[in-house]
This record gives sequence, C-alpha cells and structure tokens, in this order.
Amino acid sequence: MMKIFEIKNDYHQLKLLDHGATIYEWLCFSDKTSMVLNNQDMNIYKESTKGYFGSTIGRVANRIKNGQFILNDKVYELPKNFLNKHTLHGGPLSFNTKYFDVVMHTSDMIQFKYISLDMENGFPGEVEIKVTYKLDGPSMLMSYDAVSNKDTILNLTNHAHFNLGDETILEHTLVSNANRYLEIDNELIPTGKIINIKPNDPLYFKVEKPLKEGIFPLKNSLTKGIDHAFLFDDEKPRSLVLSFKHKSLKIETSYPGHQIYTVNRKFDQPTKDGKDIPLYGAIAFECQIEPDAINHPNFNSPILKANVPYHHFIKYTTFETKATL
Repeated sequence: MMKIFEIKNDYHQLKLLDHGATIYEWLCFSDKTSMVLNNQDMNIYKESTKGYFGSTIGRVANRIKNGQFILNDKVYELPKNFLNKHTLHGGPLSFNTKYFDVVMHTSDMIQFKYISLDMENGFPGEVEIKVTYKLDGPSMLMSYDAVSNKDTILNLTNHAHFNLGDETILEHTLVSNANRYLEIDNELIPTGKIINIKPNDPLYFKVEKPLKEGIFPLKNSLTKGIDHAFLFDDEKPRSLVLSFKHKSLKIETSYPGHQIYTVNRKFDQPTKDGKDIPLYGAIAFECQIEPDAINHPNFNSPILKANVPYHHFIKYTTFETKATL
C-alpha cells in the first residue's frame, strides 16, 4: 500500500510517495499552482510505460543501447524494455516501481532509502540509495547519495513533468545554459556525436524564447517535439529557467546535462484532479549524465567505483517575477 508523506513551508507544499520516492503533488506560488503531473489511478505508478510521473529513475536514467554494457572486461545484459531492443530508465521493474523506506522526516525535509541488490535488473553491486527532498525558502533541494559494494554504473534522476499554470507549455518560455545536445539515431539512441547548438536551431534556448518555437519545427520529426539530451556550457552555471507570465521555475544541478521531454505523445490517464493531459501538456527536465554514457568514452562517465560515494543534486527555486540564469 502506497503511503503519502508531506513536507511544506511558506512557499511549497509537497506530497511524496514511498513508492518510487515519488513527487506526487507539488503546490507552490501564491495561488498554490499544482506544478507537476500526477496520476488519479495510483496503480499507474506501478507501471513503467505511462510517464514515470515524478518518480525516481535508476539505476541508470535514459537509454542504454542494445541493453548491454562492458565494465571491467565483463559484459552485462539488461532487460530490453525500449523497442524490445534497448534498456530505458533501468528496465521495466526499476526504482520507480520500488518501495523506499523513510529514514528521516520533518516538516520541511524527507529522506528515502532503497537497497538495490547485486544484479538487480542485471546491474552489478549492492547499492544503497538515499533520496532527500529538503525545502529552504523558495527552493527545494533534491539530493541523491549512494554507495555500492562493487564497481557499477549509476545515473539517478527524477521524472517530474512541469506546467506553471497553462493548459499546455507551448506559451511557457525557456532559457538555458545548455550549449550542446546529443545527436540520436532513428531509435533515439545517441550516436556519440555532440552538436553545438546554433541560434537558428529549434533547440537553441541560450536566449529566452517560447517553447512552441522549439517544439513546432520538430512536430514532424522522429521525436514529434523536444525529446533530446542537452549538455550545459562548461563555463557557465548548470541552470535553466522555465517561465509563464509572472511565474518562474529555476533549475540548478550538479549533473552535466539533462533530457528535455515535452509530452510529444498524448497520455491517456487523467491527473489526480481528474484533468485530461493534452499533447505538450507539460515538460520534463531529467537532469543526468548523458544517455548511454557507458558505451561512449567521449561522454561523462557513469561508473561508480566500489565504496566511493555518489552524490548529485537538483535544486528547484520558484519566483513570482522573471528569474535569471
């Protein structure tokens, strides 16, 4: 049975599930906007085919080509849950489907823990994962801490889909310090090529522009909208700002990049409040190491050595004025 936990302060009210250490509801701004997608049918959270709304993703976020990788000269085979050929978000029964233990809980902070056993979903090492959500004024800091007893690969993220208060995110604007994105093949797998984003590219958000200007030129492409992995400029803060009217959400992270997904295929499930989710109804920013990084030596390494601490964070800050990078 899923349990709902709450943390709140003057700026934020979050409801979280122990199942998947999931952000279930996130109310913020002075009008208490519901900022993330969620599911009316709680059983949907047990599936890995309907959006991963607000859930913790691991062991490895995003895609791994051909569901395999080599580590320390050994080949590891993983479940192939994407096109029956590749691994997506760690496999079909990954962290988003697991119950986490609550190890700390105060009015404005909660920490979840999960122990992933050696060879769970084909990944080596017993890994202890802690996911912490902490409120601090207008900010919410999400932290990932982990340690493995064997060399392994790890790339944890959260799959929240955001909407700051409109029917779709087409009129939302985005500005980002990302200056590159990954080229993908016709199965959405990175080719290994990193593309510098030029001002005439739909994916150019170094200068603020409406999301529709990035989405519409890609409507008839393979992705049907934005579904790309971006890398931040090494010379600038790893941050982006999503805005709608007077509301802004700033995201800062320790990760080198993020996947943006703009709900390019319609979800058929209603939200907690019984609302339909339209095409382009929200936007996900999955901060992470590059997809399929273990198979590309020119990407950042997802290798976690035995007994070496893993730590990454994603920080979300809300503003009722236009925020800056």
